[in-house]
Amino acid sequence: MIDRRSGTKEPVAMLAELGRFARSRNTVREAGIELALSLDTKWEEVRSSPLGPVDVVDMFSGCGGMSAGFLAANTLLPAYRLAMAIDIDAVAMKTYEMNLGLKPLNDDLHAHSHNQDALVRMVNASRRAPDAPLVLIGCAPCQGFSSHRNAGGAADVRNSLFVRRASRACEPFLP
Repeated sequence: MIDRRSGTKEPVAMLAELGRFARSRNTVREAGIELALSLDTKWEEVRSSPLGPVDVVDMFSGCGGMSAGFLAANTLLPAYRLAMAIDIDAVAMKTYEMNLGLKPLNDDLHAHSHNQDALVRMVNASRRAPDAPLVLIGCAPCQGFSSHRNAGGAADVRNSLFVRRASRACEPFLP
């Protein structure tokens, strides 16, 4: 059933459709292969799905894995709108923009840990309204945890970077 106001399927109808899809395949493997072969089409559906009322700000966005998950959730129930992404890795930001259609802000959150007012202004400028629902997301930088080209090992400062900087950046939003 289609919701007349939003033009989207009701959540119960969407889940029923998903169940019918899974049952119509002989095996989970077959369904997985079919899905994998249609990823381009499915991703375009995800990118063009309706946006929801909750603004999402992706700190330490990298190439956009967390943001992609929030957009994918919109295919079941339109709830999220990618409002802003922040990172310092130029290659990751280009990948993010190509995949998700939003250009990340090239900024270091550490610089804002001592000036939280500037961070609040920056985030609020990307939101529909300062009092709109907000979700702050972010992943720890992969490089500090990766065994590939990681000479620093456990002492790599990036391993604690996320907790220190993200928690400081989130403070003014009263999570």
